[in-house]
Amino acid sequence: MFLSRKHFGLTLGLLFSTSLFVYACGGGGGSSSGGGGTTTISNASQGSQAASSGTQGAQAGTGLSDLATSLGQVASGGLAKPVNPLTLQNPTYAKIVSMNNKAARSKAMQKVSARMKANSSKTSFAAFPEDTQPCTDGGSVTFTGTINDTTGAFDLDVAFTNCREDGSETDGTISLSATAPDETTLDMDMVLDGFTITDFDPADQIPYNTVLAVISATATITQGLTMTSDSAMNFDLEIDGTLTFTDDSGDTTETTAIEFNNFANAGSVTGIDTSTTTFTNELDGGITQSTTEQDGTHSVAITFTNFDSTVVAIDDQNSSTTDLTFSGTVATDFTPDEDCDIEGTFSFVTETAIRYTEGESCPVQGRIVINGNTGVDFNNDGSVDITVGSETQSFASCDELFSDCEVEDDFVDL
Repeated sequence: MFLSRKHFGLTLGLLFSTSLFVYACGGGGGSSSGGGGTTTISNASQGSQAASSGTQGAQAGTGLSDLATSLGQVASGGLAKPVNPLTLQNPTYAKIVSMNNKAARSKAMQKVSARMKANSSKTSFAAFPEDTQPCTDGGSVTFTGTINDTTGAFDLDVAFTNCREDGSETDGTISLSATAPDETTLDMDMVLDGFTITDFDPADQIPYNTVLAVISATATITQGLTMTSDSAMNFDLEIDGTLTFTDDSGDTTETTAIEFNNFANAGSVTGIDTSTTTFTNELDGGITQSTTEQDGTHSVAITFTNFDSTVVAIDDQNSSTTDLTFSGTVATDFTPDEDCDIEGTFSFVTETAIRYTEGESCPVQGRIVINGNTGVDFNNDGSVDITVGSETQSFASCDELFSDCEVEDDFVDL
């Protein structure tokens, strides 16, 4: 299946790359400074933890971009960035994508787009009175704002009050200030205030009775999306705020919170609706993710500096492959320190693209170098070798490597 421009239009997508950091290690030990301001890696054990941090950190950043920029679909009536396949490789990502995709298709969100189109067709500049409409299964959605159809600029406040549709309930407000002169361009400022989506169990005989998951967001987002052709787009994003995902679908409740601090992402997507789609991202800024489970709360603070990644997804009738390359700097800080033996600042260079194949959770090829002295080789049998100087540490699978500094669940097969 090709990746389309409107594929997975997660409306509250924002929500974050939760499992984000299955990865990066942190901890009190081994944080001395190396060359170029990076943290010294003295042995293969430290190298393996830095490798866990880097590989999954790159995938996490990709997810942050996907989930945040997808909010643009609310303002543009459908314009959204295709979802990178690596974003969906984590179980928590997949749940959020599914939940937000359903919300994006809801009648309430369709009313937002309809309100845009209806008012822009009336006059060159119109302020429309407050309008409250019922939701399918109870509750309401209220609109106020102005639209200028000459420039495509509009201001819109949308308030959801116990709005129930298709097994989900939406509450809170979205405030938009944007320019969308046509279906190919969006420049937008968005504020989410106490915005929540609650997903209920569809198998329950009593509708809206058993909660499966809750997404909540209080955040400020600035983003631009431009379709440069039928199969290519450019995007940029800045976000500050907090996003929370509470998962009640399993035997225990798991809560993941992400705080964005001047997080910025710019990039492009080419080959949309073709068998080969290429995603580029440049990440800067900070994120702190906290996950609360039965054994307590674990958190990791991550700072990206000029962190570039490229993902090439090839999907044909016979097989699918995804190649990942990345370079730049990632700084990590874990709490509690015992979660990992090394934290600090690490620079990454990809010498051979990391390749994933359909049905496999671990790469089957690739080589990255960390801080200039640590080689990470992904082998075709799914194993991984970490080499620092003359010392090599081998892992039977990437899952074994990533569990060194695990914060979230393992990745699933592509």
